[in-house]
Amino acid sequence: MENEVWYSFDPKTFKFNGVRFADDQPDNSTAKTFEGITNPVWNPTLNKWEGQTIDDYLAQQSTGSETNDVSNKDLQVTIASLVTSMAQQQKTFSTTTGAILQEIAEIKTGK
Repeated sequence: MENEVWYSFDPKTFKFNGVRFADDQPDNSTAKTFEGITNPVWNPTLNKWEGQTIDDYLAQQSTGSETNDVSNKDLQVTIASLVTSMAQQQKTFSTTTGAILQEIAEIKTGK
């Protein structure tokens, strides 16, 4: 069984705190992604991530309404999002490659 991607959150604040790869769902995690959201916070009532959209964040940064300093947490969220995207792409590539190789083998054997 391939490891699944799980997005973990702090059990008290529900703030995103990392990506985990595991066969079974770890405590305080979800498989739901938070693409397009900065500083995501898990909403257990609505069963989704909430936070400021990246577009709103970038617009706010360009207007200078906040400082342009990037916190470590912002960088961690960005890196986690990139790692997640890469893991999903790798999984898709592996699945597609496996299917293609299976079809080639079936063609060669005449099945």
